[in-house]
Amino acid sequence: MASNDKVLSELSLSARSNFTPNTSVLINFPAGNRHQSAKLIGKLLTDNHAKHHCFFNEKRFHNHIVHHLLALYSLGADDKAIQDSYDREAPTQKPIGGINDTKVTIQNWTSFLGKAEYYKNYVDFFWEEIDNKGPIECIEEYIFGNPQNQMLNRSFSGWGYGLEYKINGIIVEGLAITAVHGANLSSLKLSELITKPKSSEASNGHTEKRHQQNAIPSPSFDFRCQEDSKTFKPKSGLSAFQIIHEISQEAELVDPIFQTYDTREQFSKVAEHPKLIPLLEKWEIEEDSDWAEILERTKELIWMVAVIYTTSYDREKGKFALNFFLMHLVTSSQFLPVILPNIDPRLRPILLKAFFRTAICIWVGQGRMELRITECMKEPSFMKIPDSENPKGSENPWFQILECAAKHPDEHTTKIIRTLSFGSNTYGTSQVGYYGCELKGSELLDSTLFLRLCVCCEIVIVSGAGAKSSQWRGGATVPTWTHSRTASTKSSVPIPTLDQRFRVFNLLSTLTGHHTQQCTKAAQKPYKRQVYERYEPLLGYDPSTSNRKNKKNGNGAIHLFKHLMPGNQDPDLDFTGIIDFKGHSPKLSMNTRRSTPETEENNNKGTSSSSDSSKRSSKAMRRKSTGHKYFFAINLYNSFDVIPDLFSTMFKVSAILGFQNVFVSVYENGSSDQTKALLRLFDGLSRSVGIRVVIRTSLRTRGAFHHRIEYLAEVRNAALAPLQELRDSEGELFDTVIFMNDVLPCQDDLLELIWQSRRQNAGITCGADYIFHEEIAQPVFYDNWVARDINGTALENAPFESIFRDPTSQHKFERHIPIQVQSCWNGIAILDPAPLYAHPRVRFRMAKLSEGECSASECSLICNDYWNAGYGRIVMVPRVKLAYDNRVWQIIHPDRKNLTVIRGYTRLGGTPDDPTADPQDRAWFGPHDRLFRFEESQEIQMKLEPAYVWCWGWDGAGDLDGPDVDPIWEPTKNLTFDPRIIRHDRGFDFNF
Repeated sequence: MASNDKVLSELSLSARSNFTPNTSVLINFPAGNRHQSAKLIGKLLTDNHAKHHCFFNEKRFHNHIVHHLLALYSLGADDKAIQDSYDREAPTQKPIGGINDTKVTIQNWTSFLGKAEYYKNYVDFFWEEIDNKGPIECIEEYIFGNPQNQMLNRSFSGWGYGLEYKINGIIVEGLAITAVHGANLSSLKLSELITKPKSSEASNGHTEKRHQQNAIPSPSFDFRCQEDSKTFKPKSGLSAFQIIHEISQEAELVDPIFQTYDTREQFSKVAEHPKLIPLLEKWEIEEDSDWAEILERTKELIWMVAVIYTTSYDREKGKFALNFFLMHLVTSSQFLPVILPNIDPRLRPILLKAFFRTAICIWVGQGRMELRITECMKEPSFMKIPDSENPKGSENPWFQILECAAKHPDEHTTKIIRTLSFGSNTYGTSQVGYYGCELKGSELLDSTLFLRLCVCCEIVIVSGAGAKSSQWRGGATVPTWTHSRTASTKSSVPIPTLDQRFRVFNLLSTLTGHHTQQCTKAAQKPYKRQVYERYEPLLGYDPSTSNRKNKKNGNGAIHLFKHLMPGNQDPDLDFTGIIDFKGHSPKLSMNTRRSTPETEENNNKGTSSSSDSSKRSSKAMRRKSTGHKYFFAINLYNSFDVIPDLFSTMFKVSAILGFQNVFVSVYENGSSDQTKALLRLFDGLSRSVGIRVVIRTSLRTRGAFHHRIEYLAEVRNAALAPLQELRDSEGELFDTVIFMNDVLPCQDDLLELIWQSRRQNAGITCGADYIFHEEIAQPVFYDNWVARDINGTALENAPFESIFRDPTSQHKFERHIPIQVQSCWNGIAILDPAPLYAHPRVRFRMAKLSEGECSASECSLICNDYWNAGYGRIVMVPRVKLAYDNRVWQIIHPDRKNLTVIRGYTRLGGTPDDPTADPQDRAWFGPHDRLFRFEESQEIQMKLEPAYVWCWGWDGAGDLDGPDVDPIWEPTKNLTFDPRIIRHDRGFDFNF
């Protein structure tokens, strides 16, 4: 007995105050001063343990500091790389917190499971338990103990590192993380796998035996399996790859149940699928399996997750996905060789079954993407990594891969390279076809898979010394690595000629069922001229050089606008009768330039100088605008009737902005009409005109018990997902996001919103949307649940004359002058994406009810978050009037021939509108082509956010018709950000 005590003493993990790591059992890259690095790691891990929570955001994404530091240490990173990693990640973490008046004890420890605010309390509790019982005993008791606690259904993140490096504090953190995680895997019946042993013999003496094995076996020997046959066959049941094949053929699992990992409830829905569990149960392993069988099935699982991650193909993007969440399957598999030797033999099959079920569930949840194994394994270029010094690639790329992984600033890159290195080193002798089965391409799998995965991620190429790397910091996105097997989306779409694009526009004009084919066709000539001059700075390319065949048409900009706004566009239009604000009658000319003392002086010298300056500045602005990038995000649901008009307008606006500068993301879900079928047609048409587009469709609908606002936020974030994917995978940034509902806009509506967004340097810019009110038989303003005046009051569901409560705002609204508001959405919103990129990223979300926040609309909340992030310059543009159906659109944009019967207006025969004298030009009902007033181009003098905002809330799931919580005056956070200060300059100055 004394001998056993001595062994246990020697192998016990580090004391509570000691976080210095032991030697890694997976891989140890040669390093310099190993002792000094271990001391630094211990210091940083101790600091993280004392200060930081296990989750760094509200979506419960994990604090990866521990994982990253230890992975860097095992790969031989120097002290600077280790310290820099901590300094970079520590400021983004949440404080550890804790509930001061509550102590977690052995009697009440199950009372707080799943509650993140009790993380610190669980840390204290598990320290006491490990001090009393030891780490292995605590893992067996609390993870694999009473199945009613569902600890196995939660997460075993973290404590694998503690076992590997023999650090008690990390095991404590891992157990605490497990306790505060949600039990999202309960439908996979993992806890039911826990059964009482058939006899006590299996566990008797287990403690002695495992410690005689020195706790953790060497991976170089103990985990190299003996392959006795050419093809793997399990003793019972089916192999993992055979089950993957059956799941791939299951028709009811075709449509992904969710496409982003925003909520853990969505993960549960996948696990609840009635077809899934019977298939998962075909993966069998006996409870009394010997060590050789455990090794064989562990190897199978490590191969399985590597294949799933490497070969999953995204059909929508036309490339291998390298999915962010599937990547975590690979990095978590590295702990199987660490955990299995340490736990009771009867628990080993339970752990392996739990891992298998979880991995398959995540793969299905991420869309059950096709595994293109053949395409992956037949690609010879993966075996070498070229660089500037050796274009043909080094003979052994692992040297370069491991060196760069030790320097890489992103924790996921370091972790996955470390795992793949272990896989290659341990299973590098596996023969071709060992896992061959019905799954297509499985007969080609060989030991090069782990190296292929490293190379195809292009980690070394994109992360050389000093290079920027992709950052995975959570949020609603599903980021991916740049893949060497597909061309960048920035150049993957061939650029058609203008003539080819015009042919597509003509086709679209025959498909549109509503107004967009005619909405600017009958516009008065002065308005068209104003449009040319006003929006010419938005041109995303130089028309004079983009297509020289069109030079015969004269000025390229005029030629482009002539097609998009049909009619007789003579560049020298007659402006007789038009009087601008200065009293000039020949023309309304607009200079587009930055205001400087020199340009102001030139303006005062005379018309000639002003005209020359305008021409020069206009060319300069066009050249500048070619660098602007526009991201369209569109949510659709039963939108069959509006899709043709929506896409037609978007195509024409993209022609102005430059197709190469535009990316379109459409997310449709739950439609019961033919929306999905029509989107397939417009996907092809979009690509034919050179627009990069991703259209994602899903059968997902809102469940009866799913909070409406949470659901809507998830749907909107799904449309925004490619914004982060393009940033993370290709380094492409956008400076304007156009978020569109299923409305019917004209091309000049969108251009005006974009123009005002840049003119005002606005965080959010929106128009005004209308629906028909049957009781009063006329359109009324619609989105009053979101829209709030700058004084905090709500706008009214009322006709044009009564929308704003504040007389000053109402006066501006009636004159179509842009208005600063506290919040708005109104069918189309133009967003400055800076808060969407910066940490902590702004996202659509539901209210933080636990903090007393009013359960407002997700669009109201994102406006609040823009204010809190310092981007509270929110503007409403009354000129842009939007409708959701053709009936309303015809009323709010009447033909000129109908003006005499609306409000008793009488036209002055034959003369064009005068924006200063014509009363109809300031009225709600039209015309759409009213001339621009000077006031519409002035910069708004921004005000501070109001102290209180009128809020209607939703009390939870159920009601779809409107807010059902009594309205309140909700105090704003009143942060120190002044909206008068421009934080992200996207604008340009305009002077008449």
